[in-house]
Amino acid sequence: MFRAEATYAANTLYASTLADAQAEVAVLRGNVLEELSRNRQPPWHEMDADARRDAVSCVQRIVESQLIAFAHSMLES
Repeated sequence: MFRAEATYAANTLYASTLADAQAEVAVLRGNVLEELSRNRQPPWHEMDADARRDAVSCVQRIVESQLIAFAHSMLES
């Protein structure tokens, strides 16, 4: 009987811990989505020329650095 009670207690603890973890993840997900919606950039067609130019240069730098890293990894192997 003790073994069955211990198993039940462990399963109950696991279920409550899992439920708490899932609730916490839901809260965190909501916080992240709220933060993303608050910091949302305007669409491309609503940006002025300077902001668009800055955004394009950032994207170009990211792509360039990724291509350089890929080429470097090809040279290493």
